[in-house]
Amino acid sequence: MKPLAFPFIAFFLLASQFGYAGSATWKANPPSDDWYAPTNWTPGTVPNGPSDTATFNTSTKTAISISGPSFTQLDGIIYNPGASAFTTILRGGADLSLEGMGIINNSGTTQTFVVEADLTDGIAEMNFSNGATSGGSTSISTFGGQTAGQPGAVIQFFDTSSAGNGNFIVGGGAVEGSFGSFTNFYDNSTAANGTFTSNGGAASNTSGASISFGSNSTAGSATITNNGASVVDANSGGQTYFSGSSTSTAGNATIIANAGSNGGHGGCIYFNGSASGGIARMEVFGNGAGDATNGTLDIQNQVSSGVGIGSLEGSGLILLGLKKLTVGSNNLSTTFSGIIQDSSGSGSLAKTGKGRFTLSNANTYAGGTTVGKGTLLVTNRTGSATGTGAVTVNAGTLGGTGKISGAVTIGTATTAAILAPGNGVRPGKLSLSKTLTFNGRANYEVDLNSTLVTADEVVAKGVTINSGATVAIGDLGTATLPAGTSFTLINNTSLMPISGTFSNLPDGSTITVGNNTFQANYEGGDGNDLTLTVVP
Repeated sequence: MKPLAFPFIAFFLLASQFGYAGSATWKANPPSDDWYAPTNWTPGTVPNGPSDTATFNTSTKTAISISGPSFTQLDGIIYNPGASAFTTILRGGADLSLEGMGIINNSGTTQTFVVEADLTDGIAEMNFSNGATSGGSTSISTFGGQTAGQPGAVIQFFDTSSAGNGNFIVGGGAVEGSFGSFTNFYDNSTAANGTFTSNGGAASNTSGASISFGSNSTAGSATITNNGASVVDANSGGQTYFSGSSTSTAGNATIIANAGSNGGHGGCIYFNGSASGGIARMEVFGNGAGDATNGTLDIQNQVSSGVGIGSLEGSGLILLGLKKLTVGSNNLSTTFSGIIQDSSGSGSLAKTGKGRFTLSNANTYAGGTTVGKGTLLVTNRTGSATGTGAVTVNAGTLGGTGKISGAVTIGTATTAAILAPGNGVRPGKLSLSKTLTFNGRANYEVDLNSTLVTADEVVAKGVTINSGATVAIGDLGTATLPAGTSFTLINNTSLMPISGTFSNLPDGSTITVGNNTFQANYEGGDGNDLTLTVVP
């Protein structure tokens, strides 16, 4: 049900007070800036009805005031070609409801709406319903609370309404004890291609602005930026909530959570309902320390078992709770250098899509990591990029030069997967603290460089190579090496020998790679490593 800031009877009282409602055009030389003055319009009526249109051309009065408490109902607002740049201000409980075409801006310049907050006369609102759109080259700003205890202003989208290509600035609480403003999407509405900025609290004990998606709404292809609070004791940064049903989605949006400044809380992205993450691009920034000053993606209150998103990048904080975060459905290649945390050791991460996802910092989640498609690279120097849980590569590739503390399994008996240490350009070492298992469809891809005398290497504490697993070795260099030159492909730190051999590289067999012939030895190195040694 759409909120009405003014009773039905009062609407007719207003119509009587301000002149008969009807479509009208703002005059070129109006006597005042008052929307409700009939003398400012031609004909002399005030547009205020569900089929009414307000039209604007050039004018000497371009700052228009809609004062409250009042309820202004329109089919739409049209700015004709060459129209002046207008600023329409909703004050003190004013409610502007666009219920048909919405805003049509053909002026060639930006048209501005300002929705203010007023403690005495109520919250100002701007509402879009039916198929109304905010159009293009339209800027709509909502004020956060301006005095202690004051709520912020509100923008709401209902039915199949759309934010179009509009630019929305959603203000946080401005003074101590005030609240941020709100932009809410309901029903089947969409943020479309809009640009949204949700700002954090700007004073002590203030809340940040919020943008929320409920019912079956979608973030469309919007860009939504949640800025952090600017003072250390503000309650929150800007926030975006997805709390609708399973048909509500983040769509193809780009959603950003920035760090706070001066010690303030970072911006946040929340999935609290059963909403889908779609193929949205999540960019979460901070200092990689995992505290509240970081921009945050929080899925721990998701109703379902987890949420999937298009991609993840940045240096902020991810809160999994007991849920699974699936990354990669938009096929982008991204890097995350922040911290992924869980609770009770049950949060997990899954990689899907064709792109490459790089984890370059230590993470602490414990529910495990699954690779189903694409490439997961780990490049951390400390801790474990994949937390403390096991890593299972059912398909796709695991690679990098970082560290992993959990047991790693590559492939299954029926699905192919790849282990490829290094970064794909030059050889490198991937370090595992626990066991490594190659299943029947696994392939170990090794790059060596004869010119630099280096090779990919995996370190593991116990290695099992099941029947059918293969190894592929390539040379990035062109040198002919002297006999006896040796490379360690698997450094087994367990006291137990490697169990099994690769099907295409039996123990003691030879293989020619580039300009060199090597002999395989599964008892090489300190007695239980896989080495390749150049033979004459």
